[in-house]
Parts: sequence; C-alpha cells; structure tokens
Amino acid sequence: MDPPSLEVEALPNEFTRLKALTTEEIVPETSEGLFTAKARVNLPEGHARILGNPTVLVTIQFRK
Repeated sequence: MDPPSLEVEALPNEFTRLKALTTEEIVPETSEGLFTAKARVNLPEGHARILGNPTVLVTIQFRK
C-alpha cells in the first residue's frame, strides 16, 4: 500500500472502535504477475476522518 500509513482523526471512543481500515472493492484486470490500482480508504460511519488524501495505491502480487 502506498502511502504505507494514513493519519486518522477521531474522538477517543470513536478511535477505539476502528479495528481495521478497508478500501473500496478492487477487481483485478489480471490474475498473473502484479496488479496495482488506486482505491479510496473506507471509514465506518461515525466521527472519524482521514487527514490528507484518502486514496492509496494497492499492489497485488499473484503467485502460481
């Protein structure tokens, strides 16, 4: 993932509910080699927000 980290701003009780962040669904155009796509990071409903750009580059490496 690029960038390797994101800054999330939230109230303490909202922040403790964030166990993991996900991205929008990515559908690879191939099933071999490397596939890279831009994806927006999803935040659950609440009062948290991503500071800066919420889009990341996700790279998938397919193995045989």
